[in-house]
Amino acid sequence: MGSLPAPHLFPAQCQHHPQWLQRYVSRVPGGYPGAPLPCAGHCESEQRVAQPQYPASAAGGSRGAPQLPPLPTGHHRQLFISGVGTGTRRGPGAAGAGELPGWLGIQPGRLPVHHRDRGVLLGSFVSGQLSDRFGRKNILFATMAVQTGFSFVQIFSINWEMFTVLFVIVGMGQISNYVVAFILGTEILGKSVRIIFSTLGVCTFFAVGYMVLPLFAYFIRDWRMLLLALTVPGVLCVPLWWFIPESPRWLISQRRFKEAEAIIQRAAKMNNIVAPAVIFDPAELQELNSSEQQKVYILDLFRTWNIAIISIMSLLLWMLTSVGYFGLSLNVPNLHGDPYLNCFLSALIEVPAYITAWLLLRTLPRRYIIAGVLFWGGGVLLLIQVVPADYYFVSIGLVMLGKFGVTSAFSMLYVFTAELYPTLVRNMAVGITSMASRVGSIIAPYFVYLGAYNKVLPYIVMGSLTVLIGIVTLFFPESFGATLPETLEQMQKVKGFRCWRRSRNSIQREENPKVLITAF
Repeated sequence: MGSLPAPHLFPAQCQHHPQWLQRYVSRVPGGYPGAPLPCAGHCESEQRVAQPQYPASAAGGSRGAPQLPPLPTGHHRQLFISGVGTGTRRGPGAAGAGELPGWLGIQPGRLPVHHRDRGVLLGSFVSGQLSDRFGRKNILFATMAVQTGFSFVQIFSINWEMFTVLFVIVGMGQISNYVVAFILGTEILGKSVRIIFSTLGVCTFFAVGYMVLPLFAYFIRDWRMLLLALTVPGVLCVPLWWFIPESPRWLISQRRFKEAEAIIQRAAKMNNIVAPAVIFDPAELQELNSSEQQKVYILDLFRTWNIAIISIMSLLLWMLTSVGYFGLSLNVPNLHGDPYLNCFLSALIEVPAYITAWLLLRTLPRRYIIAGVLFWGGGVLLLIQVVPADYYFVSIGLVMLGKFGVTSAFSMLYVFTAELYPTLVRNMAVGITSMASRVGSIIAPYFVYLGAYNKVLPYIVMGSLTVLIGIVTLFFPESFGATLPETLEQMQKVKGFRCWRRSRNSIQREENPKVLITAF
């Protein structure tokens, strides 16, 4: 984001002057705040049109009149305009232009989302290692406390630096508890419920929160009150500590067999199932206790050529899918129409996408359905370039269909990655691949900026990358119907295109490791 103007470029006492904003926005091609600029400062005629004609009093001809700063040009001008819309009245409770967050000393449009993504990047890197070391449950609630606590402190920020530093920490907590919660549910739940949890459970509630966000933002225009409204629900998660158990699989990997047995007994009692008197074979327990516990590190994800190829392809898959998802989400304000409605529609399309992902994951091989929805999403985005400019409803529909495919693929990645890697490094692998997706979310805004040169260029680039990574997905090993691996040696081999002929039973016979618990 080094190309952005300095925070002091637009003085806070002048940049939000209603007269200045009104005259500036009125000269923007398109006639509404946030309208995309066709030349982004590269057309001299556009720059001449954009210069407002100030009255003599505003230009300094009258003593005591406000001194209006010069208008930004080029890329900085476009960023400024895209943020002006946050201060215009679009509904009940809207704040005036003078109520924009000028106290921060920054221009509208320079939103700190990329700072949060940097925290998410760091959180993705450390969350897997922390939960593998200290337990899923402990890290889950610790990172939830970090996210909620620092979000609350963020309300009292007194400057831009304090706000962004806190936002980085909030991003670390947010992605950490998201990844750990997913892994915890994957290891506790059975195969049939595991897919429901990872799609209709985690992802659908994410989409519901996404839909609520523009609703809150529409009625709550004060940023402090909006941040408070989004922070309070985190406190409601505190009682869950007494209901969510630790992962029995993680306890077994740490040789804490008594605690794991107690959790299994309690789960059997809650489900009205009579648990066997002896859950773990004493001979196997003695053998495991006598053996040295295997220690794993990040480099173990690249120990052999097979594991390294799987890890590299996983990193590319997560990163490029994230570019498509966040690129389409961040480009919503550039679509025709009301930005709040477009944001809601962008969130609403995710619900059928998650339902579709759940139905596909139940019955079909993972790599083929992921590749299929990626081909769908990328192909639809490539069609936008042939739509006439006047048919903007068609373009919006294609964008939503493209996001449908990318979102479906994104929701499947958690299941697919968790099934590929063994228990010892599963959380670490999901954390590292999630970190790669954060790299994608950080660079996604630059794909959106390509629209300043050609409005369909972002869709061409994102669509091409989506189709490309869909082809790479076909080279992954298939995890459908296979038992979750427990060690690195039990990971499947990278396969070509011929392995589709094997039946699910043959996969189970080949990849059926000896595990202590078969009910999970």
